[in-house]
Amino acid sequence: MKKHEEVHCDFFENEIKKRNIKPTKLLPLWDLLGLGLGFGS
Repeated sequence: MKKHEEVHCDFFENEIKKRNIKPTKLLPLWDLLGLGLGFGS
């Protein structure tokens, strides 16, 4: 499952760079919430 998530994350990071999209300023918050959700489940 971790490998799948790494591929998923890499895909979207590459798309953000390719399309020159500015990431949201809430990204650190989403990272923490995702981590908490992972530990909780």
